[in-house]
Amino acid sequence: MNLVVNNYTNSPVAVFDQPGCGGNLVGMVWPVNNGFFPRGWSVRVMQ
Repeated sequence: MNLVVNNYTNSPVAVFDQPGCGGNLVGMVWPVNNGFFPRGWSVRVMQ
């Protein structure tokens, strides 16, 4: 599943390839940036 992440926070966002932030970490989106992930499914805002 393709996933587009627009991070408008002041924290990095971790992108995972399974629901509920499970599976593998497929990438990070840094604050005030955007990312496209061909295998992304769920995200977690890091602190």
